[in-house]
Amino acid sequence: MNISFPRTAWALLLPLCIVSCSGRIKNSGTSTLFSGHRAYVNVFLSPDCPLCQGYGSLLSQLDSAYAVHDISFRAVFPGNGVSRETVDDFLKEYRFSMQYFIDSSRVITNYFSAETTPQVFFSDSLGRPLYSGMIDNLAYETGKKRT
Repeated sequence: MNISFPRTAWALLLPLCIVSCSGRIKNSGTSTLFSGHRAYVNVFLSPDCPLCQGYGSLLSQLDSAYAVHDISFRAVFPGNGVSRETVDDFLKEYRFSMQYFIDSSRVITNYFSAETTPQVFFSDSLGRPLYSGMIDNLAYETGKKRT
């Protein structure tokens, strides 16, 4: 599979994590967000965001490529104004194929201190953030993309 990696630091952590991220957390009680995988890529998205709409194919390719290495990609839709139907339509239209959460109570959003979309948080098996930031350097300013 030929994948064009995002031009940012978090993508460089994926191969490194295959070798170095170890341990699995077996949570009980309130924290079951991080259980059973070597690492996690949580991507905060909004169905209304034009930038988010363009990442479906890339993120789905990365999800498929790294699933064999036990790295889980998840889309997170923050806020209570997002319906399941809207999210399902968004994922289908823009070809996202990863697990997703509608974070209506903002538990995941607050855990990572997510502030914008699209935004990615790469974390180890215990949920400790290793990277947070942009998916790539396509948007260099609000509303402006590189060509």
